[in-house]
Amino acid sequence: MNLVGPHPDGADPLLLPPREEPYILNDVLEKVVLGCRDELILDLGKCYLRFGVDIDTDTITGQFYSSSFRAKKGYVSSRTGEPWEEYVGQECGWTWFGWNQQGYLDTVLISFSGIEPSVVLQTIASSIKVYTVSPVAKTSPAGAVNGKKTKGQRLPRSTGERTLEKRRS
Repeated sequence: MNLVGPHPDGADPLLLPPREEPYILNDVLEKVVLGCRDELILDLGKCYLRFGVDIDTDTITGQFYSSSFRAKKGYVSSRTGEPWEEYVGQECGWTWFGWNQQGYLDTVLISFSGIEPSVVLQTIASSIKVYTVSPVAKTSPAGAVNGKKTKGQRLPRSTGERTLEKRRS
């Protein structure tokens, strides 16, 4: 039997409030404490998203702030590292929260320049792990990938599957 965890207060599935002007990713800052990524800041110019870890429940917290982020001691820019260098300067469009089977909020998906998720943030062992999302090649029941026959290749179980690639711990 799975016990249901507490529903976090303020877990707004609409992290980015609607507005006419797009939210552009300017910088990504992280704070590492005792080898664990404790906080992740997505700097969107005149506003920012702050993600953190609740170490008591191993859940992720996410909050929108309508002011500019002022980096303090302990924050390091990750804008030139993977996967962020690809997304700096792009529009942050969609955000999703994910709850695990026990009811704990431990996952955030974020899209850049479109509706398809680009990055996954997940709390594991009291640290925020960062993953990228990439589409899997389309397959047909006849064993063709993107219209080309494959030989001796193991195919995904269904079309439209996505894979998560771990980029950074």
